[in-house]
Amino acid sequence: MFYIHLGTTNKYVGKLTEQEIEEYLNSGWQTGKCPTHWITNGTENRLLKEGLPLPEGFIFGQSEEFKRKNSEGGKRRWKNMSDEERDNLSKNISDSIKNMWENMSDEELALREKHRMDTRANWTDEKIEQYHIKMSTSAKLDRAKRTPEQNKRSADKGFNTRRLRGNMRTSKHEEDMYTKLVEIFSESEVERNYNKDPRYPFHCDFYIKPLDLFIELNLHPSHGNRPYDSNDEECQQQLQLWEDKANESEYYGNFIKTWTIRDVNKQTIAKNNNLNYITLYSVEEMSNFIKGLYK
Repeated sequence: MFYIHLGTTNKYVGKLTEQEIEEYLNSGWQTGKCPTHWITNGTENRLLKEGLPLPEGFIFGQSEEFKRKNSEGGKRRWKNMSDEERDNLSKNISDSIKNMWENMSDEELALREKHRMDTRANWTDEKIEQYHIKMSTSAKLDRAKRTPEQNKRSADKGFNTRRLRGNMRTSKHEEDMYTKLVEIFSESEVERNYNKDPRYPFHCDFYIKPLDLFIELNLHPSHGNRPYDSNDEECQQQLQLWEDKANESEYYGNFIKTWTIRDVNKQTIAKNNNLNYITLYSVEEMSNFIKGLYK
């Protein structure tokens, strides 16, 4: 079933008969949830309907006190529930969210995305960082409960979903390199985000079939601008700098894991399997590599 709305009132009509739903629609109700968003002036919280001007003194979002009370109330209710009640509530929420998204029009989806971006536009840098740390911690706790096989299936599913939706968040340099590689070879001979070879069980940025060549484009700062070497003094200085910053920001903790663990693991497996494998750490290296292919 689905949601209907009138003004800022939303109603889930999963338990109504078709005749009752028809009566609602004939009375001016519309299908889907009303595009509204919480606004606050720090003390008062209210819902603003799409299309209405933002009242003076208000911003998008909820006050910290409002969110705290909602959170505490939800925790109390959850604590007093039986396991069966918790399972039923989780399923009902999941089903409701699924039905809501499936029955939204493209216009409603666009409005929700606009509201989301308008809300984040008012966030401070500190709030943005706290949000990312919270989401990262939550994801880690979730992954800790799964087996390695479950984690891999989840990662592959997320990757394939982003690829099908065209939401891979590729960089301009990666797009440029793909264009150049296709000019030199052909579209059928260049694979992007390649993960079909057991010799290299990772998502590789590029795989060139005629050369049996694996290419990782490590231009992001998290790759350290060079391969990690525990015996290299400059690498140790860079690592120490990140470790100091990691005490205040989890971003740098992730940088450390990428550079000193994930990248090293990839390079070790490529070496052990005697792969034709290359990593590029700068735009200059990328350009020189492309020029070499033209020769």
